[in-house]
Amino acid sequence: MSDRDREKFLKHLRKQMKHGQSAGERVSAQKLYAQMMNGTNSYPSDIGIVDGKAVELQSTLPAEPDLSDYAQEARRAVSQPRSELSSILGLIRPERWMSGNWCHADGGWSDAKDHYKLLTFNEARVLIAARISELGLNPERVFAHSKSRCTIAEDFALWNMSFEEQMERFRPEVLR
Repeated sequence: MSDRDREKFLKHLRKQMKHGQSAGERVSAQKLYAQMMNGTNSYPSDIGIVDGKAVELQSTLPAEPDLSDYAQEARRAVSQPRSELSSILGLIRPERWMSGNWCHADGGWSDAKDHYKLLTFNEARVLIAARISELGLNPERVFAHSKSRCTIAEDFALWNMSFEEQMERFRPEVLR
């Protein structure tokens, strides 16, 4: 998919996130948007159009070899989706994330406050997409923040701002 086609498709997904005919269509658009902005797994996947709707095309790559418990835990602790998603969740502060006591689990986190109920990476992406929409934020800016590098002074300056001031940095230019 070319950059131009990708941008057109992302624009289409943003429209569907707001104006989809059903809640299912809106959630599907949110999932695909989050996936395209942040990735969902360690293997490449593609997005295709089937009957006029965006769908994820599953990867046909072989499964990973069995790893020792230690190797699995080490991989899980530093996995890319985990660190990026937790960074975004901490930034935009959805209620479910902020009220939980989260610990690492396969494919996501479990909440010790809620009988270790699992929050998967995909559920986190949907939670993020919904919160971004709720706050009226620019998704590209939010996802870019988790990948950005800054000085300690810049980081402290951001975290010392009020929540509203922080979110103002991530709103589209037209809403500022």
